Parts: sequence; C-alpha cells; structure tokens
Amino acid sequence: MYFIRIRDRHSAFLLICLIVALIPAFGPGPARASGLPAYCSGWKVRVFLDSGYIKQDYNLNEKLRVSIPDYLKYDLARSYKGLDLSDCRITDNPLLHGAMFADFVIEASRSGVSFRTEILAEHRGASYGVYTRDNSIVIPKFHAAIDTVMSLGGAEFCFGLSAGNFDDFRLGEGLTVYNMDVQGGRVYLGWNDIRVTYSQIADLMAGIGLGIGDLYDLSIRMNDLPVYGDLRADLEAGYYSYYIDKSVDGERPDNGMNLSAAVEYGPSLRFYTQFGFRNVSDQDESGSLRMGHVAGCSYSYSGGRLKADIVAERRYYGRYFNLDYKSGDDYFFYRDNPGSTSTIGAHLYPVKYFLRPFSQWAVYTEYEGRDVQTLIFRCNGMFDLGSGLSVLADLDLNHLSVSNEDDFIYPFYNAGVRWAPVGGVSLDITHTNRGMNLDMHYPTLYLLETGTLMVMLCGAFAF
Repeated sequence: MYFIRIRDRHSAFLLICLIVALIPAFGPGPARASGLPAYCSGWKVRVFLDSGYIKQDYNLNEKLRVSIPDYLKYDLARSYKGLDLSDCRITDNPLLHGAMFADFVIEASRSGVSFRTEILAEHRGASYGVYTRDNSIVIPKFHAAIDTVMSLGGAEFCFGLSAGNFDDFRLGEGLTVYNMDVQGGRVYLGWNDIRVTYSQIADLMAGIGLGIGDLYDLSIRMNDLPVYGDLRADLEAGYYSYYIDKSVDGERPDNGMNLSAAVEYGPSLRFYTQFGFRNVSDQDESGSLRMGHVAGCSYSYSGGRLKADIVAERRYYGRYFNLDYKSGDDYFFYRDNPGSTSTIGAHLYPVKYFLRPFSQWAVYTEYEGRDVQTLIFRCNGMFDLGSGLSVLADLDLNHLSVSNEDDFIYPFYNAGVRWAPVGGVSLDITHTNRGMNLDMHYPTLYLLETGTLMVMLCGAFAF
C-alpha cells in the first residue's frame, strides 16, 4: 500500500472535510427559507465554561529539588537548549506564581452534524502583573464532524468525517498516539460491526517536537464482537506511514503495521493490547528490536462513597521502532529562551493539562537507539466524606527500564482534600510531587524530591 507524501496533502484533506461539514449549514430548510440563519432552527446548542487557579508552594531562595534520570540530565546539557540541571533544582514555571485559565466552549449539533468552538485563555502567573502580555495567551480551537447511518437490505451502513482539533487523541489501543492533542482529519466507512478509518495528523514536529512530520493511518476495526456471556471483543489491524525529511533521518523506512485487540467485561473492566511493527531494510534491525508493544488493563469502580479509575500496563519500544523520532526541532520552546522567566514561547504547555498522566509517546522517543520498557500503575480515586468534603488520591507510578542505563522510577502522586460548596465549584488542597516542566519539547513533569503543597480552585459549568 502506498501513500502520496506531499506536505500540502494535509491542508487539502482538512479543507475538503470542512467544506463537506459546512454544506448542511447552507442547505434549504425552514430557517433558510425565512431568511434566518440555519442554526436558529433545529440545532441543539450547549455552552461549557471551565476555569481555574493553580498555585504551588515555592521558596524563591530555596528552589525545589527534582529527580532526573542521568541520561536526560546530560542530554539536556548537550542539546541546543544547553540546560544545566547539575544542581537538580526545578526551573521556573507558571504554577510557582499562581496561574489562571479559562476555557470557553460552544457545541452545536443537529442530525449527525456537530461543531465545537473553543477559546482557551491563560494568565501564566500572578507575579507578572495583571495585564502582562509576555505571560498571557489566547488559543482558539475548532472541531467539525458528520456522522450518518442508513439501513439497506437488513445491513447497517455508516459514514463519517471530522476535522480540526482532537484533544487527548488516541490511535488503536494507544501504543504511539495517545495522551496527545493533535490537529487533522478522519474519514470512516462502516458496515455492521466493521469500520474502515483513515486518519491524518498534522505535523508532529511542529506539534510536540517529535522527529516526524504528518502521520497517516489506515485501519480496519471490528467492535463489540460477542465472546462469551458479557464478554465483548474489539479487533483492529492497520497500516501507518510518517512523513519524514530524508535529509534528516536517511533512508530508513518510516512505515509499518499495527495489530490490536481488546476484551471488555461490562462497562468497567477492559483488557487491551497492541503490537506495532516498523518496516526495516536492514535485517540486523529485525525481530523485537523493530517492534513496539503495549498490554494493559483498566478498571472503573463507583459504589457508595468511593469512585476509582485504575490502569495497569506494560510498554515496550525496541531500539529501532522509535529510532530517528527523537526531538527533531531545534527551535521548540515553551519559553522565549532557555532559562528565562517567560512561560510562553513559540508553543504553549496549557496549565489545565498539568494533571494528565505522565506517560506519552515522546517520553520514550527520548531514548534514541535504546530498548525501553516501562511498567505503569495509575489510580485516581475519591472518597466522599459528606457535606461537600472528599478525600482525593491520584497515583501515577512509572518504572522505566532503558538498555545501558540504570532503572528509574517516577512515583508521581497528588493527594489531599476537596471541598465543593456548590455544584460545579471545587477547592482542592493537596500535597504533590508533580512539577511543571517547560524545558522539554512536549508537556511533561518534573519529579519533586520532597513534594509541595498545591491549591487548585476550579469552576465548571454547562448550560
């Protein structure tokens, strides 16, 4: 199978998706016939407002100490950033100054057509002044989708397309693309339980500094296959291809195939796995060294006063599977320049995503030419004490094993109490060892050695 690799192809594909998505808005209908805008008739519109303030305790004279794998410490010092972390102290970031965010979303849907418009605004630290421009930013987002279903001869056919921003996007069972915000487009065709999907993601080098450009993925998936009793299964197979500047990574193939499967028991328990096989031209790079693999289990519990979401998984990336995909952009910054007090550079690390899981593809591409294995356990729980009070515990444990390097453990936690005086408003007072890291090319964390107090006041409303 062959994909035409033209840099403008993503723009053309995105434009086609948007044009098709906009057609219903200009078609005939009661509102159009009366001269009123189409959205005035039959559209379901919802408004969401999510805002908050986050502050970590911080002593300017005694910076918080952090734990860093030796490989990354030396690598950052040798890189274009020239970052000296020999003293293992956290660098400046918005949470140490009290950061604020506001996320305004409007969703409109009608007959399988939906639009989502979002405005994310952030003030990156109370220390910098009320109307500072260097540490304030506004980011727009947009997403449009069409989903249709029809029955013909006893069979069910479906078609859909979507384009724009995709938050927390995932391909397959999340071997490579997961816990990641992207832009791009998708088209799918389905017949009964079978669905064929083509996804195209815009330049990941520009997006999070990965050493690849556009990503193309074609897959066929079967969902909700009956196994036994309440057991259901999902199966998927696909082909992927990356746009790569060959002047950078030579002639090594940048395509391959994925195989994934999952078994679900009811709505709360799920086992999943995915294998990725990169095509190689050198037989010395074959076998497990060109393979990636993830296997895990997720469980959700809600009973009485306790709610908990648990994930346990094992990830493996052979040294040739991710080779050449390390940060390929020498100008990717979350600051104006390394070591500055600016918290906004050419790119933004959104404050509201600070509590996302640590694991993501870019964490493992950092270990260029090495085998990487990680064991992960996450548990996010809340126990209701009554009268609006709750106990919170968010654990995110990552045991990283890298060839020719000492093992390293990231035992992230955020635990404390929550007070919700009224619906939609919450005040969290916690102790955490998560620190915002603006020194990498992807949104990630520093591991604080002793931890720190954190206050988070949030409001989330829907109309």
